[in-house]
Amino acid sequence: WEMRAQSGLTSFVGREEEVDRLVDAWRSATRSAGRAVLLVGEPGVGKSRILHEFLGSSSRLARPIRLAASASYETHSIFLAVSRLMRQWFDVSEGDSAETIALSIGRRWKSGSADDYRALHSLIDDTWSDDTWRALEPANRRELMIEAAVRFIHAEAEQAPLIVAFEDLHWMDAATVELIRRLAVDSKAHRILLLCTGRPEPAVQALAPWFETMAVESLNDAEAGIFLDRLLGTAPELGQLK
Repeated sequence: WEMRAQSGLTSFVGREEEVDRLVDAWRSATRSAGRAVLLVGEPGVGKSRILHEFLGSSSRLARPIRLAASASYETHSIFLAVSRLMRQWFDVSEGDSAETIALSIGRRWKSGSADDYRALHSLIDDTWSDDTWRALEPANRRELMIEAAVRFIHAEAEQAPLIVAFEDLHWMDAATVELIRRLAVDSKAHRILLLCTGRPEPAVQALAPWFETMAVESLNDAEAGIFLDRLLGTAPELGQLK
């Protein structure tokens, strides 16, 4: 998405209602009634554009935003999107030392437990471990990472309402999808707007019970006409091309 945005975007047409619904959901989250919204649609229909128009509009109220995305070649990479998300949050980079990461976690989240800190450290840097962490079974480590990430995000929402967005759920691993599901389950109890996009595939559709699903359809004929007029111009000789 970032590469497409840098090369220039086409006109934003026919999606104002969807953006308004996201604005309403955000206003609800700021009043302590969190929301979880899932934008579902076929490839190229405009899910990411709606999300980024909402996130990037300068007319919206200021809000903390955390955004993570995935790609088709990352399907089997456990927690990769969450790792990116946590690096944003703790302001650390790949290659930072274990000491730097540990200090960043401790400064940001003062109420976490020792297990929470180990789990977040492992989420940020999957090459890190200590004797206690290595002694755990892989399934136990995954569960602790999910629980720690959810607790941390909830703790952040106690400080200020926030938006957490995950793009392209259909490419995310099962552990990440489970983490997102747990955030959605408890969304109404926290000042969080959880936004996700995905294709209508089984792993995405399985999340529907815990989300408000927004179906993103193709533009209708009138909207498509406006889009093409803005893209190509209105010269009569372009009619057949359109």
